[in-house]
Parts: sequence; structure tokens; C-alpha cells
Amino acid sequence: MNSEQARFILRVFRPGVDRPDAPEFAQAFDRLRQDPELAEWFEREMAGDAAIRRKLSEAVVFPPGLREPVAASGKVVRTGPRVWWRRPTLVALAASVVLLLALGIQHVRREPNRSEVFVAFRESVVTAGQEKPHISFMDSSLPRVREYLQSQRVPDPPALPARLQPGMIKGCRVLEWNGRKVSLICLDFGEQGHVDLFVIQDVAWDPTGPRSGSGPLMAQTGGMNTVSWTENGCTYILAAKASPEALRRLLSV
Repeated sequence: MNSEQARFILRVFRPGVDRPDAPEFAQAFDRLRQDPELAEWFEREMAGDAAIRRKLSEAVVFPPGLREPVAASGKVVRTGPRVWWRRPTLVALAASVVLLLALGIQHVRREPNRSEVFVAFRESVVTAGQEKPHISFMDSSLPRVREYLQSQRVPDPPALPARLQPGMIKGCRVLEWNGRKVSLICLDFGEQGHVDLFVIQDVAWDPTGPRSGSGPLMAQTGGMNTVSWTENGCTYILAAKASPEALRRLLSV
């Protein structure tokens, strides 16, 4: 199991409810113990969830004088019809909904809908590309990098963009996304640092994705500037900490 797969599984872990040694989580926690960056990410996730639970508990307030009688008697005698705003459970539920709306529902985890598939893919691979080890096959030869990618049954680019010269190559790595393999080729961008080129084949993207014959898409993802395009059945994403202007010059767009 790689760090990306572990991250996907750990997103649904509920502290105090789920057990780390449960079959569905055991491998992910093994990976967590081996990967300091994954452990740091998981700690932030748990801290964010704890903050939301704390805010929710603070938002649920018993009406004055209600808590003590309930705790003392264990029984409530109803003398009249119950209306919804006097039911503590519904009050708590309403408070929870209001609080989540106020927070912008930033931490609610959900699968992307079909109109967000490409956006989710771009975020996933760019994030995975920043994990260590950055590359697993180190070689500056484009033919050898292609040979390695082909041996792993992952797409290799038919040709690099004009300004991405073969001499810039540092190596490559294989990623997985939704059961599909993605190639990552790392190139040296001189004073601008390095750029990562992600390649995936034969994907029909939603309207947010690039289209063959259309211009490249510029976006910022995970602290990186990206440019994406589709050509010859492959989708390319170029990601770097360089400025958007530098990426445009690099691709002459």
C-alpha cells in the first residue's frame, strides 16, 4: 500500500469508534508509521475533526433548568403536546446543521461528483507527487525512463513539450489513481526548481477537464501552479512552484 492509498482509507477513520488494528485500517496505519509526511497530514486531519466535534458540543446547550431534573429523575412527565422546538434531540440536530453551514462544511468528506472528476484527479496526483520518495527510478536518459515506464505498463509521453528538453530529466515514478496508473516524470527547471509532468491515458473527463484541440488549463493546486492539456489520447499535467508566467513561457502558451 502506498501513501496515496493509505490517505484515502484514513480519511474515513473515526477516532473512538474505529480501531487502528481493524482489517480495513491496519495496512493504512502500518504505512502511517513508516511515512512522517503522512503522519503529519493525519495529525492535522484528526485535529480538524476534533475542533469540529468541540464546536458542535459547545453549540448544543440545554434550556435553563432542564438538565438537572432530567439527570435527577431519569423520567420526564409530559403534560402537553410536544412541539419540535422543545425536543432537545431536534434542537441539537438543528444546532449542528447551523454550525456546519457557518463553518462552510470545510471538513465534510465526500466523493467528488461527476462534475469534479478532473479537479479531484489533478489535486490527487499533485499532492502524491510531493510525497517522498519523490521519484523511484533515477535516470537522466529519456529512452531509459520510457523503457522503465513501459515495463510498469504506465503511459510515457510520445514527446515532451518543446522547451522541456531530455537533458532536464531526473527520473520518474508510478502513481495510482482510482485503479489506473499514472506516470510522473521529474525535470530540472533550473533556477525555478523542478517541474513534474503527470501523464494518464484514455480518460473522458468532465467539463472541467482539458479537451483535445483546446488550449491548456491553468490552475493552482496544493501550493503548485499547474497547466493541463490533452493530446493524442493522453492527458498531461505540468506542476511546479514556478509562477504561472514561467509555466506559460515554458510551454509557449
